[in-house]
Amino acid sequence: MEVLSPSTAKNDKGYKKQTYERCGVKEYWLVDTANYSVEVYSLQDKKLELNNVYAIYPDYVIADMTETERNVLKYKFTPAFFPEMTIDLEKVFEGMI
Repeated sequence: MEVLSPSTAKNDKGYKKQTYERCGVKEYWLVDTANYSVEVYSLQDKKLELNNVYAIYPDYVIADMTETERNVLKYKFTPAFFPEMTIDLEKVFEGMI
């Protein structure tokens, strides 16, 4: 897991991600505190591919979504390799929103 900042984002999304691929890291998370999101990458065919993005959206964005779009929003997720764990984005970004 890497927490992005403006000074490290390029390195985290590029060099570090490539290094983790070469080392066979099976899951890689990028936590973006500016956008209240977590990008989850999974190792597929020796490449870390974007699996899902979990985010907390501002009310004005949610207001413009269709009901179908709102119904698929997830604020909690279970990591593939830790099925007993649940990550709650509202707790991850608590005090920031």
